[in-house]
Amino acid sequence: MNKVKAFTVMEVLINILLTAIIIGMLYFLYTSFIKQISMYQSSIKEQNELNGFCLQLKKDFFKAGKIINSGNTFKIFFYDTKSVDYAITENYIYRKQNGRTDSLRIKKVSKNWILTPKTKEQLVNALVIETMLFNKPVNYTLTKDYQSIKATDNTNGN
Repeated sequence: MNKVKAFTVMEVLINILLTAIIIGMLYFLYTSFIKQISMYQSSIKEQNELNGFCLQLKKDFFKAGKIINSGNTFKIFFYDTKSVDYAITENYIYRKQNGRTDSLRIKKVSKNWILTPKTKEQLVNALVIETMLFNKPVNYTLTKDYQSIKATDNTNGN
């Protein structure tokens, strides 16, 4: 009688169990890795959106001839007769130009302005935007210097 060399049922069950444990660990590592990549991509997207909006706002302030305040909005007039409108709501600041609207989620916006003696326009000379990035508060401060305009009355407002 020849002896047949084969695995016993117990050896096969142990191999299946070990394989299942290894596959389970690999699946856990894979899902954790995918979750980390997804969180990283969303945080990079959030940071890029914030940086893009704030960079555009800084460009607008730099190129502005004057920035006129009116309540929860302000309008930026450039030297080349173009203009940009900004509107502030409870949770967002909106930038509107040429039928296109961009937005940024905010917590709070504070504006300081000066009053011109001749035209009685409220010219924004400082803007502080408080927003969140990675669940932490971030402040952006922008200023505009009006050297050619002599203001008689300083007024602070929100």
